Amino acid sequence: MSDFSSRPLVERYNGDWAAEAEGHFMRLYGGLASPPLRFGLDRPSLDWGVQNLPKFVRNSPDYLLPKAFVEVQGFGRKGILFKIGKLAELSKWNDHYPVWFWLWSRVKEEGLWMPLDSAWELWDRQEGRIERLDTYNATSRGKAALRVTSTKLPWGVYDAPI
Repeated sequence: MSDFSSRPLVERYNGDWAAEAEGHFMRLYGGLASPPLRFGLDRPSLDWGVQNLPKFVRNSPDYLLPKAFVEVQGFGRKGILFKIGKLAELSKWNDHYPVWFWLWSRVKEEGLWMPLDSAWELWDRQEGRIERLDTYNATSRGKAALRVTSTKLPWGVYDAPI
């Protein structure tokens, strides 16, 4: 299997990272008395017009729990990629209701909970490598992101916000 980051946008957008992570999340937490409710966009087709939505809406958290919003992301051997623009938009949601990450490591086959503030703390401490991601629409702006390896993530530090 080719490296995920080198795949074409359509393959990454509709690809298996998000589906795999969300599948594990729902397998583990879907049986709760108050199971997660789908909240954010569920990868509509690229021609649907997501790019026309406000960034705040495009970056809405994936799930809603009784005590928090949840953003689910998966990652592999290169670590997790936190896009700064996405963190900024999630912070707006966090102003109204707590936002938590549930991160799935394909390598460890394990998930971890982490509040949004912890992602910002990783950025503040430069606990990773800052990258500029190219955009698919041929602009030269790109997107700033922080790539954090699995060893720098707070494994076992936080309890689930359930």
